[in-house]
Amino acid sequence: MQHYPKLLETWHRVHLYSSSCSVLGWDQNCVMPPAAAAFRGEQIGFLSQLAHQEMSSDAYETLLKKSFDEVAELGSLDPRRRNVERALRLLKREKSLSAELVNDWSRATVEGQTAWEEAKQKRDFSLFKKPLQKIIALSLQRAELFGYEKTPYDALLPDYEWGFDSQKLDEIFVPLQAGLTALLRSCQKRDDISFRELGTGFSPALQEQLGRELALSLGFGFDDGVLLTSSHPFSTTLGPRDFRITTRYSEKDFLSSFSAVAHEVGHSLYERGLPQEYLGQPVGSASSAGIHESQSLFWEKRIAQSQPFLKAWTSKFRQAFPEQLAKLSGDDLYRQANRVRSSLIRVDADEVSYSLHIIIRYELEKALINERLPLDELPQLWNEKYQSYLGITPSHLGEGCLQDIHWSCGSFGYFPSYALGHLFSAQFAEAMEKDLGSLDRRIEAQDFGRIRQWLKDKIHSRGASFDSQDLIREVSGRELSIEPFMIYLQQKVGTVYQ
Repeated sequence: MQHYPKLLETWHRVHLYSSSCSVLGWDQNCVMPPAAAAFRGEQIGFLSQLAHQEMSSDAYETLLKKSFDEVAELGSLDPRRRNVERALRLLKREKSLSAELVNDWSRATVEGQTAWEEAKQKRDFSLFKKPLQKIIALSLQRAELFGYEKTPYDALLPDYEWGFDSQKLDEIFVPLQAGLTALLRSCQKRDDISFRELGTGFSPALQEQLGRELALSLGFGFDDGVLLTSSHPFSTTLGPRDFRITTRYSEKDFLSSFSAVAHEVGHSLYERGLPQEYLGQPVGSASSAGIHESQSLFWEKRIAQSQPFLKAWTSKFRQAFPEQLAKLSGDDLYRQANRVRSSLIRVDADEVSYSLHIIIRYELEKALINERLPLDELPQLWNEKYQSYLGITPSHLGEGCLQDIHWSCGSFGYFPSYALGHLFSAQFAEAMEKDLGSLDRRIEAQDFGRIRQWLKDKIHSRGASFDSQDLIREVSGRELSIEPFMIYLQQKVGTVYQ
């Protein structure tokens, strides 16, 4: 092959640009002072523009087409052929965007995140309104340049979930919402059962110790990993042996940070399991945002919030917080961690109500993009939907429409991936149990290595060789369905409210 090796060199250069942006983004979220936002936007914008120029140039397009001629005769699953096919697909989107728009986008989202941080802290939407308006305007420009058949929102979804549009999502979310709403109401009627409150005054330093121990037990190493704090927990990968995760601590709820660590470790384990020989190449990345979320949700919900896992950790929690948890049993902890109740904060929501939080955001961001919803109406509409779906209303904007970082990053179209992640996770877990037997028994035996290996073999090591809908068919043998998730929830609710 004459041209394909040159293609690999191009991808390596672009990966260096993008990973450098990730380093700057990590610093921005964990260390950078707010006053540095404008210049940080310029830095990231410059690197993003360089990457865009490489990935949208006529020379790159010619190289791709010549490389495709070299790999066309290879098998359809050959990574080299998949690489070129996926690169050609992405090229169309890259060439739609001007270098100026890419730079403007990077600057707007960096400044948007800084404005959001201040607005959330001060509970003042007006501080975020103008930056958000600019990000929405740029999102609409991107959508028009990408092109779409029905709505501009559909043009943004492929950045996160290729093969989905709003019609497909509606077909999934409408029955999912109905099923979850019925289950939520059923749980609320049974919530007179006695739940032992966990108390307060949980030391952040002790929470950090527990979080580090949890991360290690699940397979996250600190020789190539870092755990810090941020206003919104996240995971990022800065290089082949550089994995970063964050959490946040509340003295009122130690389980919140514990769950966040498990969630972000799940993301990082996926990154660790991706095919390193294809690092920086199209097939070396995650299949989709929804598949990524399925892995974080699997470790957070299926593992760290399972009955056998929390029973095993009860003594550790008591030792860390003897005053608050002295009389707490493993069953008490499990039931409290999985109690179903309407809550205002998405990241603290239980599994039954969580996807209702997502559907609210999905409907709102569709309105912002497709219907040009005036931003002055966003806080009130948010509150109305929370009252309608969950029966509660935020008392301030920090627990309302300012609670999530996503729109400040320009991530319109990402939220559906969280709900899809729950569905993917349930269907993967169903397939895993067919191969490995009862997950609870594996957890009881602390056999996390075998679980990690199954996930790596079936999902992680395949990278982006399959789109998410193809991957779910490949692993589970059937189309994506809400059924495994609803069955799992009904069974779990039964154990919590027995």
